[in-house]
Amino acid sequence: IQDGCDEFVDIREMSSHDAARRIVEDEVDIMVDLNGYTIGGRLEIAAMRPAPLQINFLGYPGTVGGGFFDYIILDDVVLDDTEESLFSENVIYLPPYYGVNNGRPQPSDSPQARGDFNLPEDGFVFCSFNKPNKIEPVIFECWMTLLKDTPDSVLWLIDDNPVATENLKLEAAAHEVDPGRLVFAGKVPKDQHLARHGLADLGLDTRIYNGGVTTWDALAVGLPVITIRGDHVPSRATSSMLTSLGMESLIAADLDAYRSLALKLAVNNEELKRLRDSLAENAKTAALFDTEISVRRLERAYQKIWETYAGGGEPQSIRIKADD
Repeated sequence: IQDGCDEFVDIREMSSHDAARRIVEDEVDIMVDLNGYTIGGRLEIAAMRPAPLQINFLGYPGTVGGGFFDYIILDDVVLDDTEESLFSENVIYLPPYYGVNNGRPQPSDSPQARGDFNLPEDGFVFCSFNKPNKIEPVIFECWMTLLKDTPDSVLWLIDDNPVATENLKLEAAAHEVDPGRLVFAGKVPKDQHLARHGLADLGLDTRIYNGGVTTWDALAVGLPVITIRGDHVPSRATSSMLTSLGMESLIAADLDAYRSLALKLAVNNEELKRLRDSLAENAKTAALFDTEISVRRLERAYQKIWETYAGGGEPQSIRIKADD
């Protein structure tokens, strides 16, 4: 990040007051806060209004509820315009997905085999590499039902926290599922992690807080991911990504539909292959994986809100069109 800036100022050791003063002295026009109510967040700086325009973006996927952010950046899938009244910020709708990522990642070309990861050679592999703190009882019970309904299947999870790993095994047993059918993947270099997605059959999204980069990585390397479109921003992130890829058939309306879709795909190889082929084809030209397009649209948003401010206008919600 530092190498990509004309000037880089580290405010970590500054007091909030000094940081706000530095922002004023540097004549920052648009200040973007990437933390919100998350670890490391310093909303008190934004509350001092050191910049003419201030944006809440990415780190905290919801309104901060204060009057010190003029805008929040979201998209048409994660937020319905009828819900804007619930936000203290005006909304910049950024297509196709409000998160901006690096270009499509390149997985390792080293050979990958299921046996290397304790996966069955022939059984169906459900996969969710989301952090375990996103796995709550309702979705876990659904996953256990899927394992019961699909003999010889396994659920491939990430071994991110030893306490969580043991608790998930205990919970599986409580649902009368052999804990051995939960297979835990250790941490490996990113390119190898991307490559091992190819050993899974179907990605399962978490419910209340969807996968972000986790889903993006899976879709980028061709693993279909099913999701439920929830009722708030973090429960609609995967729906946004799937919509941008033309893969709306992987979006379920509720938990029953999610379970039925997963079961259908687990027993219908032809349908699953069709979806994989569609995902691979659509991804070739998808703006979701085109960083330059996403950056240009973000820059256009900054230009538009600055033009409104410079012209004496009040902040108002705007939509950046795909052809902007």
